[in-house]
Amino acid sequence: MTRNGHPEFICGKIADAVSSDMKVIVNADDPMSVLAAKGAELIGFGVEKNALSSEGKLGVYDDGVYCPACGGEFEYSYRVSGEMGDYYCKACGMSRFAPKYSLTAFDEENGIITVSDGEEHSMKCGINSLYHAYNMLAAFALCRELGVEEENKYDGDRKEYALDTSAVHM
Repeated sequence: MTRNGHPEFICGKIADAVSSDMKVIVNADDPMSVLAAKGAELIGFGVEKNALSSEGKLGVYDDGVYCPACGGEFEYSYRVSGEMGDYYCKACGMSRFAPKYSLTAFDEENGIITVSDGEEHSMKCGINSLYHAYNMLAAFALCRELGVEEENKYDGDRKEYALDTSAVHM
């Protein structure tokens, strides 16, 4: 159990609310999130294979061994964390789809991520962690889909995360 409830329960509630007339920005690396958004137009973000990726399981527990769609066994070409990565279910064929927004490089020491959406964009993370890099990637995808241009800035008193010459507010 997580602090927000069992992940399958939460994903089930999200799935109940998703419809075919929606666009959903989803973590393409997370099979449970992709399954929850099934039926909608998916706009994906994800982390490409990098120096922090692993070809085997990460940690003591193997959170990503079974497919949330059919219970079959997943194969991974790489993992970014736990159940996240480039997955494929041998039983039903569920697999990671190509994300529109990809984190292609992560300089953990300096907190710089590089995102590709057909163009390369460098961003400074407020916290130097892969978890936060995923948050920045999701925020970047949302801003781009909403039409926020890089030169737009917010002059309020909210915490800002620099995206080259722009700011994203979380």
